[in-house]
Amino acid sequence: MNKANFCKIAAVMLVVFSNGPVSAQSTKLADYAGASEFLQDEFRKLARKDARKLRDHFRQRPDDFKIWGSIHRACPTVYWWNNSNGSQKDTQRALQNSIKKELKGFPSGTIKKCMEVGPIFSDRKPTKHWRNKSNFYTLISAVALKDVKTGSVSLLKSLISINTKAGKTKAALHNEQLQVVCDINNINMKNKTAKADCKGLGRGNVVLSEGRNATLSISTSKVVIFAVCCSDIPKAKRIYPDIFK
Repeated sequence: MNKANFCKIAAVMLVVFSNGPVSAQSTKLADYAGASEFLQDEFRKLARKDARKLRDHFRQRPDDFKIWGSIHRACPTVYWWNNSNGSQKDTQRALQNSIKKELKGFPSGTIKKCMEVGPIFSDRKPTKHWRNKSNFYTLISAVALKDVKTGSVSLLKSLISINTKAGKTKAALHNEQLQVVCDINNINMKNKTAKADCKGLGRGNVVLSEGRNATLSISTSKVVIFAVCCSDIPKAKRIYPDIFK
């Protein structure tokens, strides 16, 4: 999947699919979308040719078709699929290499944990993988955290998870150890606002922006957090030199 397209659409997805019965012999991957929030999202946002490729690969060899992703919610949500049973190990390794590349510069423990992968779709049906029930998309991000009292600024690696199921957008900001720093709710994409609960850092308002490098700014009584999606710290410094000093 093209990373720029993934970053562009992750914050504005809207899923409107119906649930229905699935024939055990169906070779139409879309027939299984009712049991998988992941498939619903993918068919919604993929480019037409990519969605067709996904459907065709399942139709050609449905018994061997598998989709793989990290088993941990806070990890980058890149995924790989394959319809050849003999090369599934290669597919898993390719996915793990993609995750490792995405998390360059993160702690080794975080990278190792995120490289634990499992099937999202296997044996002609969605699995118990978490993405089938609650399909959060997770992006790397760069954070500038300013202490309101002292004025000091810390530059941090982080990850942002977003879910827009049925338009009820939720998000979470994670630190580089995959721990939740802020829960973000009441997101209004029209007004570009939200509410954040940042645990010990306090509660406050959120201001959002869209685009290739979407941002969110959280202001509490203790800190101001400015996060740039799909960006590492060097890139954020180039885009926002006055903030990432």
